Amino acid sequence: MEALVAESFGVPARALLSPVTATSTGSVYQSLGALWQACASEAEKQHRSGELPIGEGMTLDEEVKEMVMASMDSLWSELAPTLDGNRVPKRITSIEKAWREATARARTAGAANRAAAALHGPRPAFVPLSTPSKGSAARAEAASAEIAPEAAGPQDDSRGPDLVETLLARMGSTPAALPPSRGKDQGGAPSGPAAHVVPPSLERACRRLTEVGCIPLRVDRLAPGLAGSMLTSQPTFTDYVERKHLTGAHGREAATLARSLDLGVCQYGPSFMASDTAEVQVRRLLAVCLGVRMGSFKLASLLEELPGDQALAEVPDALLKVLMERMKLEDKVSQLAQGASPAKP
Repeated sequence: MEALVAESFGVPARALLSPVTATSTGSVYQSLGALWQACASEAEKQHRSGELPIGEGMTLDEEVKEMVMASMDSLWSELAPTLDGNRVPKRITSIEKAWREATARARTAGAANRAAAALHGPRPAFVPLSTPSKGSAARAEAASAEIAPEAAGPQDDSRGPDLVETLLARMGSTPAALPPSRGKDQGGAPSGPAAHVVPPSLERACRRLTEVGCIPLRVDRLAPGLAGSMLTSQPTFTDYVERKHLTGAHGREAATLARSLDLGVCQYGPSFMASDTAEVQVRRLLAVCLGVRMGSFKLASLLEELPGDQALAEVPDALLKVLMERMKLEDKVSQLAQGASPAKP
């Protein structure tokens, strides 16, 4: 339990409080409540699977609460979080209220997801590109294994072909990609939405990426915690960006990133936020919002997964720290040497 709370709550809470980037103390409490709820949800999931035992004489919620409180005590003592120069008070009652609200929203959303799954079948599984050497065939096999045809439920033959898929198929001049239609003896109704067909030319064009891969993620994962904070203040990423009142090219870029994140979560579920794709997008979205607010992207660019264009951007943080300490030491030695040198006659 201690390791789970440290990873699910302690790590994102530390990122939230050092430094505090929220606009108000209320937002800080709301974000901590959301992180607490996410940690409790993960603990419940592991407890049901038998992976997480609980102590005797305590319920699961009580044990999670005890460790979350201890984690917050440690963080407040160590970081002493401030907002606009003022110390952020640790209001347990406000954090507990935010946790209860987040729990209620999660239960409501879970009920809605179960109802939607019963009506439309399960979502397609998100298969991260973590093993590019196995090729696209292995990933397609893994994706198909997640959702068996018999588990998808009966197909609705009354629906027509998807307009976008039909247009894309026609643009690619691939007759096989068009949805099959039923004959007059079957009522003349389409058989259902067409499957996504990848043209052979695209398969060849993507061969380098699917078989060799690209540069792995260059930063530690912050997207789950950042996304939890954003979706605690607003129901969608698009709503979060709209509240920032961004204009011009930066506003359009932020709205586009928010739209892609909304689509990713809707199509693949919350697990999408743990993907490398979401990590890059969330970091850039936050960098755009922060850069516009500060009037400079010098600091905001440090949040991005893409290396910056500063002189030392490609130097790892650990090595940069060593170099800075070495320079300070050499400056001190140089000053001591100058002070000890004999004066010229």
